[in-house]
Amino acid sequence: MFGIVTLVGAIILYTRPEKARGWGITILVASAVNLLFGMGGLLASLLGITGGALALAWRPPGEGGEGR
Repeated sequence: MFGIVTLVGAIILYTRPEKARGWGITILVASAVNLLFGMGGLLASLLGITGGALALAWRPPGEGGEGR
């Protein structure tokens, strides 16, 4: 179940990057639940947590940071 949520979240992140913050949190939570309850495997959970964290850290071009 949570693996499907993670997969759908990744697809939506790819197609609608402006929703990165909300779907990043969703992916992080789903992957953490998979990790805690052992439903999705260790590697899948770690990759999901990494992807969710990257989604939260990502900013669209022109929204601060380097000023390019």
